[in-house]
Amino acid sequence: MRFLPLALCLLVLPSCSGDKGPTEPDHANVAGTWDAVITVVGSTSEEYGATLTLAQSGTQLTGTWLLTQEGLGGEIIGTVAGQTVAFTVQQGQPCPGVFNGNGTVDSAGTTMSGSYSGSDSCVGALATQFSATKR
Repeated sequence: MRFLPLALCLLVLPSCSGDKGPTEPDHANVAGTWDAVITVVGSTSEEYGATLTLAQSGTQLTGTWLLTQEGLGGEIIGTVAGQTVAFTVQQGQPCPGVFNGNGTVDSAGTTMSGSYSGSDSCVGALATQFSATKR
């Protein structure tokens, strides 16, 4: 019977080892200000500079964007899963529209690239590619 407490201790110790089972994957930190270049895909291949200001709470992403030359901007909402960002862009006046896209953040968390598409009231359907660098 003296060995019973020792045996119980040995059975209980592994559960106190700090191992909490599978861990949640790390997610890229996209919070901050990003300088972006947006390229329209298609016959025009126009390029625009933009500033993205993003906030992140866990996997949730919110923020704003502003084209530096045009003054056109809007809101961004999305999610971050690992190094992948999925988002919706709400474009404001004078050309309201909605765009959906995806991007990938590098392992250092300093660059992001991807694409988005949708339509607005001025141009209609539009597809773009973007690259951004965190300040």
